[in-house]
Amino acid sequence: MTTTNLKSVNRSVVVVLRGSVVNTRFDEHLPSIYSVLHAEEGECIVIEVLAPRDAHYVRSIALAPTQGLSCGVRVEDTGGPLKGQGRASTFRRVDTVLTQFATESQFLDACENATDWIHVNFA
Repeated sequence: MTTTNLKSVNRSVVVVLRGSVVNTRFDEHLPSIYSVLHAEEGECIVIEVLAPRDAHYVRSIALAPTQGLSCGVRVEDTGGPLKGQGRASTFRRVDTVLTQFATESQFLDACENATDWIHVNFA
């Protein structure tokens, strides 16, 4: 007879949903901050834990539209943070942005003068 090491899945339910902010209740243990949760309601909605609320509740943010998500929907903790495939071009761009400023104060000045964070001119 073979035995397999099955990892216990930490499950919860959505208790409060306001826009993309999702509060969930865990009966076993709370997931750590930045853990990814999956809500299965039609399509899989990826949710990232932002902060614990108390011993049983966490506040999270949905990383996709929450249309179709409602209170009572089951949520599973993946047990880890959000992961993505990094590309060399992305890392080169970040390095270029970070090395364009001689000092941190120049960087902060550029950010303070920006009207929209998406369109910050780092050049």
